[in-house]
Amino acid sequence: MDSFGGVAREVGERLELAFARGKILQVLKEYYTDEFTEVTLICSTLGDMSVERLAFHLTYLEQQEYVRIWRWRDLQTHRSDRTPPSADYHPNQMRFAKLLPKGIQLLEGGIPPDPVIKFS
Repeated sequence: MDSFGGVAREVGERLELAFARGKILQVLKEYYTDEFTEVTLICSTLGDMSVERLAFHLTYLEQQEYVRIWRWRDLQTHRSDRTPPSADYHPNQMRFAKLLPKGIQLLEGGIPPDPVIKFS
């Protein structure tokens, strides 16, 4: 019985992660015509996702070429010899994201589904 509960919990967690990735893509689709979307805006739109958790999902989505992300170090205004923009600044911190055409194709069913992304 305990084994089944553990498996069910693991399946539930995987589904939760898959739906979270789907929601991220859907949010980015809303802002597709913008040059890019602030990570903080994505978090606030999703409501219950931390920046750290969003970074985890965006990393996967970028590796699959569904999105592009910009970190502080990627921005033209970033210079290591200048004062950081905030106290919690880190050059690897994600700043912006953009849905790529492959992400649109996934959302619209133009390419085979990704097994770790689900849409509600």
